[in-house]
Amino acid sequence: MDLLWRGGFFAEFIKEYCYTKKRLPFPAYVCDNNKSLWGEKVAGVVVEPPEKMAAETVEDCVIVISSALPYSIMSDLMLKYQKHYYCIITLVQLQTYFFIKNNKEKLRDISELFEDTKSKDHYVRYFKLLLESSFNFLPVYTQNAYWDNDLIGHLKDGEVVVYAGAYDGKHIDRALKSNSNAIIHGFEPNAPFAERLQKRYKDKENVFIHNYALYDERTVLSFDSSVELSAKVINDKNINGVMANQDLTSIKTVKLDDEVFGKVDLIALDVEGSEMKALWGSRKIIEKDRPKLAICVYHSLQDYIDIPKKILELNPNYKLYFRHHSPASIESVVYAIDGGKYE
Repeated sequence: MDLLWRGGFFAEFIKEYCYTKKRLPFPAYVCDNNKSLWGEKVAGVVVEPPEKMAAETVEDCVIVISSALPYSIMSDLMLKYQKHYYCIITLVQLQTYFFIKNNKEKLRDISELFEDTKSKDHYVRYFKLLLESSFNFLPVYTQNAYWDNDLIGHLKDGEVVVYAGAYDGKHIDRALKSNSNAIIHGFEPNAPFAERLQKRYKDKENVFIHNYALYDERTVLSFDSSVELSAKVINDKNINGVMANQDLTSIKTVKLDDEVFGKVDLIALDVEGSEMKALWGSRKIIEKDRPKLAICVYHSLQDYIDIPKKILELNPNYKLYFRHHSPASIESVVYAIDGGKYE
């Protein structure tokens, strides 16, 4: 049976599940609509046009799709080539299946760390929705990430907020709307975005834009800016899995412990998978100020386990909560509040 992979960049998945762990057979090829990728290789697997898949015998195909809209893609293919593909699996389903299989007890233990029934229930239901490859996460959806929600209310006068992953300033605007007198430190590693933010808030004496990524050390890293919405750090372990056409640039990183002086009241991190390192680089502030934490965990399944544990390692007195802030699969946040819900 051929295993065919459709769309996207599968390098890390192929390396982990086909090479290292040998849980899946080696894929026959990767399909992509982008002609410029045809003939390129992903972790040693050649990229082919969809027409090659269309020529295969339907009964012999197992198709794994990486796109966020897999069934839309397959509907288009079925209409175009007049074939009905029987075995279609999404990449997320495979990843979630193996993750739950290997971490069932750990996931149960983490769910029991959360303080309220809503957190426990939504944490478990979130993984069920992932396993179903659902596009509807409204059953676990809560409005307003980071503040102005049922855990952290309106920001207060003079509260110092650190928000890393400032991007286009949407959440900085939300913070100022919550309280125009809050003090906002926004961190954005992508230089063009940081420059725009600096110009945008140049007349705001209580908004400070830092053109750095938060990390556990002061250094320079490569990151992938080929996807406008994110600044994904590419470290030495995965740089060989990056497609040749991806746009890598350099960013400066800092520890929050070295950058913000004075008491910090809230730390919100959405740093494209570097949350664990950013937390470790904030440990002195967390120990000293016991700020409220709002930490994104959706960039890696492993973060749903590791980040709650890391937070309690940094401060065992924190009370943990889980909220999901998107009708899609992104924007899961673990909250930590010293002593319980914020009043």
